Parts: sequence; structure tokens; C-alpha cells
Amino acid sequence: MRAIGSRGVAVVGAVVVALGLGGCGTTDGTPRGEHVVAPSSVALPYRVDVPDVADAGCPPHAFDVPAPSSVATVGTGAGASEATVPLGDGAHLLAVCLGRVADVGTVDEIAAAPASEGTTLVGTLDVTSPHGDGVRRTTRIGDQLLSDHLVERDGWVHVVGYLRRADQGDRHQGVVDAVLSSWSWTGR
Repeated sequence: MRAIGSRGVAVVGAVVVALGLGGCGTTDGTPRGEHVVAPSSVALPYRVDVPDVADAGCPPHAFDVPAPSSVATVGTGAGASEATVPLGDGAHLLAVCLGRVADVGTVDEIAAAPASEGTTLVGTLDVTSPHGDGVRRTTRIGDQLLSDHLVERDGWVHVVGYLRRADQGDRHQGVVDAVLSSWSWTGR
């Protein structure tokens, strides 16, 4: 099991779960699946650079995308949207700084939280990529699926979301994996 935060303890509902080393399980005790993002040959001709904003947000980073971003760093700190990239067929990639771990919880705490009203948890996977070792949590919202790739970096939680119609399945997951493969944390 993976240690989360400096406390090494996750609170899941009213149950306290002590964590050790390795991959975390699900809230029902079954192991989570794993996904390792491999290098990709998908063409990503555009670069998104998110600069350091004097400790006002997630660490600076850069990544490549298949199409121009319609948002480039809106706001700083918690909830700062960094990029919204069309993937085709109405699917989008979304990069967002969620906030400080102390304020929003660890990625394991976020992944273990119950689905919010109107959403259904589809599943979680441990993910290893240049974006970071973290968790992919997929939820269904009506006829949409959202797969959030959550990582912790320098005390901040960062997420790359993959939003698409449920009937598309994971058609663009290869492109999302290519974006995660292109990731570089560029400072601090």
C-alpha cells in the first residue's frame, strides 16, 4: 500500500485505514488495478507551458497536446484551470490545479471519497506516468465519463481529466497517455 501524506493515514468515511508501502486497495478492500503509461508515438504538435507563479499554485510544468488549448492558465492556486484541449468527437482533456494537499486531501483520499450526487463511481486505477505516480478515478455523470488522473507534487494536487461521452468508451485514452508521457515538471 502507498503511504499518503506525511501522516500515513487515510480517513475513508468513518473508517480509518492505516497505510504502508505499495499500491492502495479500494474502499471495499479489493486491490486496485494498475496502469503504466508507456511512451507513445501519437503526434502532439502543441506545447502548453505553465509557469511558476511565485508559489501561488502548482509547480511549473509543461506538456504536449494534439490541438491548441482553449484555456491557458486561468487563475492561480486552488482550482486554477491550465488547459482545455479538444480530443475530437466532443471529448476533451482538462488540466487543473486542485489545490494544496492540506486543503483538498491526498490523491488517495480524493479517490476513496464517495461519488458526489448525480455521479456514479466507475472505478479507480493506480497510474504510473511522467505526470506522476497517482490514481485515475473514473466517474459517470449522466451520459458522460470523466477519468481524473490525480497526482501530488510539492504539496499540491494536480489533475488531468479526460471527459467524453460514455458511448465512446476509452477511444482517446491513447492520446491522454501520450500527453501524460510528454509531461515534465520544470521547476522548484
